[in-house]
Amino acid sequence: GGAAFGGTRISIVEITTDGGDSWQQSEIVKSMDKDNVWIFWKDTVVFRKPGIYKVHSRATDIHGNVQPEDDPDSLNGTNRWPSVTIEVVVLPQSIDN
Repeated sequence: GGAAFGGTRISIVEITTDGGDSWQQSEIVKSMDKDNVWIFWKDTVVFRKPGIYKVHSRATDIHGNVQPEDDPDSLNGTNRWPSVTIEVVVLPQSIDN
């Protein structure tokens, strides 16, 4: 989960685990203001096998403006897909004697 901010009302937040080939809509759980410019969202991801995964998110406002993958003005830091890298491992099962 996380927080999203837009210059106008946020209507959708989505996540991807495959670099943007497919997107899963997240649940908006709370607004920080009456205009839904700041929102909190959450989602669940199931990883089927061990590996290193990068999860990106993007927001869409009420006018259909979708957050781009790359920010052409990288110095303002406000407009690109945020991400988190997750390592999924299989832990050995404990043996009870």
